[in-house]
Amino acid sequence: MYRVDDFPVVFLTADIVVVQSGRILLIERKHEPFRGAWALPGGFFDVETDSDIMDAAVRELSEETSLTAARDELEWVGVFSKKNRDPREAIASKPCRIVSTAFLLRTEKALDPCAKDDAKQLRWFDLNALPDLAFDHAEIIDSALKRARDHTTR
Repeated sequence: MYRVDDFPVVFLTADIVVVQSGRILLIERKHEPFRGAWALPGGFFDVETDSDIMDAAVRELSEETSLTAARDELEWVGVFSKKNRDPREAIASKPCRIVSTAFLLRTEKALDPCAKDDAKQLRWFDLNALPDLAFDHAEIIDSALKRARDHTTR
């Protein structure tokens, strides 16, 4: 009989790509890792309160940007699970992996986000002039934009 402690430790996160009129919303990280770097809004799945990963995405978006989104406004982008995609994997007390499930929120409505929680500040960036990004967020953004283009051309 297997016990849950016999399995590898995997932490689940949700990242949200918010796109509006050729711009993307990024947060400046308030804490390590990557303190001061630009990143997507997002964070860890809360096993106590989140019923599923979409709940985590909606909650993290609100906590970091004050934006609200309905579950049906979020489009699934993908799962990002490469080893060492998050530097906290290397300093954990036992081997672990931090896996992100990413979502896309496309909107044309006027948004008035404000930085909260783990975000020092936030800013809209032109999709063609992104800053250096934390984690593997450039890859996540590329996947989200590809999905948006593919969806639009169908």
